[in-house]
Amino acid sequence: DLPKYRGGTPIQNQRINGIKKTKLTAFRMDNRIDSGPIIYKADITIDGHMNDIFLSLSLASAKIINKIIMNKDINFLKGTPQREEDATFYKRRKPQDSEITINELVNLSSEELYNKICSLEDPYPNAFIKTKDNKKLLFKYVEIE
Repeated sequence: DLPKYRGGTPIQNQRINGIKKTKLTAFRMDNRIDSGPIIYKADITIDGHMNDIFLSLSLASAKIINKIIMNKDINFLKGTPQREEDATFYKRRKPQDSEITINELVNLSSEELYNKICSLEDPYPNAFIKTKDNKKLLFKYVEIE
């Protein structure tokens, strides 16, 4: 939902922050990251597992492509400038960011941990816990009871 969550891994960063509904944004590229004029937005759900999120993204992408193709007024492709004062930026998550730390286990709620783990399901670097023998226990799929 540009101009929010500019930068890398926007779905994961939103999900980890507890956002469940957002928008997929079609925009014109410019010389800065995710800052070009907005052409169209479509609602998406980023709740549930990654396969659910990918389905939501696919349906929204098809909706956006259809709107772009069917629009007879080519001027809409110029887009609407983003409000820079609303922009937020996030760095691309790295594989080491997928670690679940002791601090997180002690301080995060089950829903917060669930959001982090679900946002890191395949094909992303899975959430993991490091063990004392320097192995990783990977979390590929979780549910809350």
